[in-house]
Amino acid sequence: MNTWLDTLATVDFCEPCPRPHLLFDAAQVAGVRRRAAEQPGLIQRMRERSNKLLATDARLVPPPLAMWPARDAFYMAEGFLLLEDPALAAWTWTRIEAMLAETTWKFSLHGGCPCCDHVMGNVAAWLSCAHDLLGPAVTEAQTHRLADGLRRHILQPFLDGTRTRAEFWAKAETESNWKIMTCGEAGLAFCAFADYWPEAREALGLATRGVIETLDRVPPEGDWPEGVMYWMTTLFMGLRFALALKRLTNGKVDLFAHPALRRTGDFATMLITPGGRNYDFGDNRADASAENVSLCLLLLGVHTGRGDWLGQARRFPNDSVLWLASDDPAPGPGGVPVQTPARLAALFPRTGVASVRSGWRPDDSFVGFKSGPSNVGHSHLDANSFIVEAAGKPLLIDEGFWWYGPGCFERWRWDFDNCATIGHNTLLVDGKGQTLGADHPGRLTRFESHPRYHLTVGDASACYPGLLKKFIRSWLFIVPDVLIVRDVVACEGERHVEWLMHHAGTVRSDDVLSIVENGNAALTVRPFLLDRTLGWRVADVCRTSLFNAYDLAEEIRPSIRYRAFSPLRPAESFEFLFGMRLGATNDTAFWQFEGAPGDWTLRVASHDLTVRPQADSVTVA
Repeated sequence: MNTWLDTLATVDFCEPCPRPHLLFDAAQVAGVRRRAAEQPGLIQRMRERSNKLLATDARLVPPPLAMWPARDAFYMAEGFLLLEDPALAAWTWTRIEAMLAETTWKFSLHGGCPCCDHVMGNVAAWLSCAHDLLGPAVTEAQTHRLADGLRRHILQPFLDGTRTRAEFWAKAETESNWKIMTCGEAGLAFCAFADYWPEAREALGLATRGVIETLDRVPPEGDWPEGVMYWMTTLFMGLRFALALKRLTNGKVDLFAHPALRRTGDFATMLITPGGRNYDFGDNRADASAENVSLCLLLLGVHTGRGDWLGQARRFPNDSVLWLASDDPAPGPGGVPVQTPARLAALFPRTGVASVRSGWRPDDSFVGFKSGPSNVGHSHLDANSFIVEAAGKPLLIDEGFWWYGPGCFERWRWDFDNCATIGHNTLLVDGKGQTLGADHPGRLTRFESHPRYHLTVGDASACYPGLLKKFIRSWLFIVPDVLIVRDVVACEGERHVEWLMHHAGTVRSDDVLSIVENGNAALTVRPFLLDRTLGWRVADVCRTSLFNAYDLAEEIRPSIRYRAFSPLRPAESFEFLFGMRLGATNDTAFWQFEGAPGDWTLRVASHDLTVRPQADSVTVA
């Protein structure tokens, strides 16, 4: 870090040149427009988006989040660059002026930030990029007005918050991705106006320090506990700054050389499913085509030479101008050739997540398993939960992201079904879920990857204080279409335990079987243990919540759906054993099971494999 900061303190900045120049050269604009015209429907989509914005009043800044109207200014500037319509430039500048007239850009819910929050950085970055894309359509007088407004709205608050590390996100020990988000976005604006402010070099140094401190926290496997969407979206903000800083310093300060950026693309690559969804644990969205996720992976692939990341990113191209400027589908000598990832399974111990797949085709099967800490940003109480996908369709799901409502960032967070244990494929005990805290983590304790099968073991024993003494879940994926789940549970006294199965599509019963169907994808679930002679209950549940969403400023009604399996009687210990078969709705003679809890044999004849209990886990022969 000191080397980069020392270089930044002395290096000469590039001379001002025709805009756009922040993230790519003005000389590239012709190529960007040509590639846009070659993409089916892209120009039409850009016209439709621009016309929709033109129909609104650029002078109005709708609440509650200032970054959304600022992003609209950027979107309109993208439209201007591609369509060359002066009306779009005029609307963009009117919106910029309206944003500068606002008293503050800080989000009202971020009252704990005395000087600067990430929304202020977000707005500054969008406006700076919009200004850059407008190029010669903006006068020097207008540029000075924007520079003066940014000084008031972001430069001085950022310096106040970072010089003495007054903000929680600016402290050296902070692991929140707020640091890379705020420093990256503010730093991007500082790059845009480095020649207008005498404090710019100091501000760039503090922004660089924050980005590097975040990257230094990335573990060797490249993951981030808040999940793929949150990490890729906020990392993207750091990457835009890294790209602008590299250009500003003629390549002398190149944050893309940081070791974390040489490995973190694996996190997204291995947790994006064959069907194109993020493994959406925590407050993440399932849509892997989200603009910042795919564009982040593209920038990582291009600037680190990772063809496997580039190939994954190209599955989800978007219409952004930066994508068109960064990705040349026919690279010349020295370009990055697209490659298929070499492995099918991955373990990310710090986050507590593992993934396995049958291959890299869009219709291959995928299993994700989660058992990690809950005391991280945007976490859910989801230890020992899992998802399943086949034939490009989700079958067993995580309920994932809901829009934030009142109390979602306070102790009432666990009243939201998507955040609580009830929203995940794990256990409820006496109707209760897991407990938040550093003393109650889930852990992945075993991960074995073989050519014919993959085994993951999670320990959620500490997650149910006062309810459970032990909860060990073993997940066995026999390639390409068999899943076996064994749970060993010891309770504090006699307890009633429910085994939750959240599903997409539909679920129906065929005697003891549960059959999940979603389009052309199917999963047949057969329970082998508990002992059904003692009584067994299957419940299909749909719960709908109603609340006002902060980001949308409107009322929403999200639902969760699951099938719960439970014994009728409470007990001090349980053993659950389920066999699942992908792509079939009948498993007659497929399984050969015999034995009793703790001493059984399950044979999968078609795969010539036999599974047996081994202590609290399983062994495969």
